Amino acid sequence: MNKLVIISGCSGGGKSTLLSELKGQGYSVIEEVGRTLVKEQIEKNSGITPWQNPELFCELLIHKSIDAFHQAKIIQSAQKDVIFFDRCILEGINYFKNLGID
Repeated sequence: MNKLVIISGCSGGGKSTLLSELKGQGYSVIEEVGRTLVKEQIEKNSGITPWQNPELFCELLIHKSIDAFHQAKIIQSAQKDVIFFDRCILEGINYFKNLGID
């Protein structure tokens, strides 16, 4: 089973730079789910973005984060059985808390 490593931190803290370097060394990297989700929703013109519908966006973010976790566990080609995540489900949960939703 793969070891899942989460790289988390503030914006501008160097997460993407670190993950880009790790990816360049052949490690598997799961891109930031939130960033990917925003791009998808804008392309679909769905209205489900953090600034249009934060509650629904957060719900989708958590579900997509769980899906990414399950997919990462079964990746067969992970170098040294390690997969790095750019952020994780905790960001979605924290986002919900900041919205005042339990």
